[in-house]
Amino acid sequence: MKPPLDEFMCFYGVGNHGGGPTIANLECIRRLDGSADLPELHFSRPEAFFENITDLAGLPIVRDELQNHAPGCYAAHSGIKRWNRLAENRLLAAEKWSALAMWTTDQPYPADFGRAWKNVLFNQFHDILAGTSIEPAYEDARDQVGEALAIADRGLNLAMQAFAWRIGIPQEAGSRPIVVFNPHAWEGKQAVELEFGKVTTEDALLDDAGQRVPFQRIQSHATCGGRNRLCFVADLPALGYRTYRLIPMQTLEISEAPRVSATDTVLDNGRFRLEFDGRTGYVSSLRDLRAGVEVFTGSAAVPVVVDDPADTWGHNIFKWDKVIGAFMATSVRLVERGPVRWTIRVTSEYGRSTLHQDFAMYADRDPIDVSVTVDWREPLKMLKLRFPVNVKFMKITHEIPYGHLEREADGDEDPLQSWVDISGTSRDAEITCGFSLLNDGKYSGDVTVRDIGLTVLRSPAYANHSPAVLEPGGLYSFIDLGIQRFRYAMLPHQGSWETSGTVRAAAELNQRPFALIATYHPNGALPQSDAFIAVEPANITATVLKQAEEGNDLILRAFETTGAATRATIRLLKWGRVISADFGPSEIKTFRVSREAAQPAAETNLVEWVE
Repeated sequence: MKPPLDEFMCFYGVGNHGGGPTIANLECIRRLDGSADLPELHFSRPEAFFENITDLAGLPIVRDELQNHAPGCYAAHSGIKRWNRLAENRLLAAEKWSALAMWTTDQPYPADFGRAWKNVLFNQFHDILAGTSIEPAYEDARDQVGEALAIADRGLNLAMQAFAWRIGIPQEAGSRPIVVFNPHAWEGKQAVELEFGKVTTEDALLDDAGQRVPFQRIQSHATCGGRNRLCFVADLPALGYRTYRLIPMQTLEISEAPRVSATDTVLDNGRFRLEFDGRTGYVSSLRDLRAGVEVFTGSAAVPVVVDDPADTWGHNIFKWDKVIGAFMATSVRLVERGPVRWTIRVTSEYGRSTLHQDFAMYADRDPIDVSVTVDWREPLKMLKLRFPVNVKFMKITHEIPYGHLEREADGDEDPLQSWVDISGTSRDAEITCGFSLLNDGKYSGDVTVRDIGLTVLRSPAYANHSPAVLEPGGLYSFIDLGIQRFRYAMLPHQGSWETSGTVRAAAELNQRPFALIATYHPNGALPQSDAFIAVEPANITATVLKQAEEGNDLILRAFETTGAATRATIRLLKWGRVISADFGPSEIKTFRVSREAAQPAAETNLVEWVE
């Protein structure tokens, strides 16, 4: 049933840069003062709007981006952009597991998720998320998005605890259980990092079937004795969990785990070989050993510094291509080695700034993860990372929300989401291949006929709007000065991005698995490993599972990821529900699933109204 709506809305517009009133303001004025010379405007419901415009002939159909205005906004203020990405993904994960806990364990669904989403959405207003507000606005934004993250973390923890306390885990001397939760609707191997107590070389990690799982100790977040951080690759069920346990190793036979061969400048896992120039710190070669092709045409992951005198919005500028320098290495060395991953740390400097890039290659995962820490001290400059992809006849694809868009290799600064891909024909062999660049908090970049440029940051003055200019010797605050961290991943592939796991790999980088240190529950009714969903085929992704806005039904949202019409089947495994639906290319569908088993799932619109 559709809820009743007011006959009209009256509010004060705040986003009209031109200074004139918004349509809604005109309606307020007309109704308040009885002006007869203003247009007759009607506000009721979205359907009424579309019903009224269907009779207007000659309206153009736009199938591309509506505008490309002030592209400096796509990179300004790394903080708000990373907070936004983190909050969106954390809330999505918290909703999924809270919905599953509600139906599986009767755990009450959190009532404050709505408040959290409102905090996130409020700060997506175009001057806040764009990075163009005054500096104090980002103190408010930090606190509001921080509240959203706190709500998400609390709800997620309650849901995971509701499961962990019901999993049957027998007591075992010296055993320390760990439950790992997968937020994604597909199974797969995902990297896990977990702060832990003391771990020794005499310990072993076992899965729920008693099979030994390679793990290694990595640097703890604490600098003190008696603490470790565990790293291992978990083989996780689709939107499910798996229980692991750390036990004394002397009770087991020692078997050799797969390893990566490495030196200070080379990583090789049998699928990819990554080489560094010890002088510059740049990637000198990334070779796909299975395809026998070189991924790059030259130095890659090159941190270039670009002159950036533009205002905060980047008005009237479409390309940032005046390179004035580049970071150069002060150290290239192997800092992690073990059965799970090997990591080379490249430390480099430019001016007063320092950049650390940790390149991690796993024994049994394709993406090469890169953890970045940058201490930036360069006002009115931009930092980009450049990757020259070794293909001809290139097709350039950017992720957009719930879809993708092909763009030209024109070097313009364009918005992107969590991935950008170049695919084509290798220059080394006549095979189709490509390179996907994934990230967990950046929204801007450019692609030329030579390479991809991921925009890491830019440092204009806060809220400097053209034609106003900075006065020489004036005291200003510049955006993005100081320390920031983010991750990106390099994913070479054969074939196209559509068939190479790009969408899933990017989602796994942004929504990482959650690990919980558990305890013994010998009488627990839940199995040590379980899955709650199955989605077929792979180009259909279920991104949302949550409680309905009204009632205790579940809302499930999915979309087609590759631009191909598809017949899909979605199974909620524990409740015997099967949803079969036809998806058009890149189509989003939303379904309402009742707790009454006899009632079939109903397709709804995005605001959960059943037509």
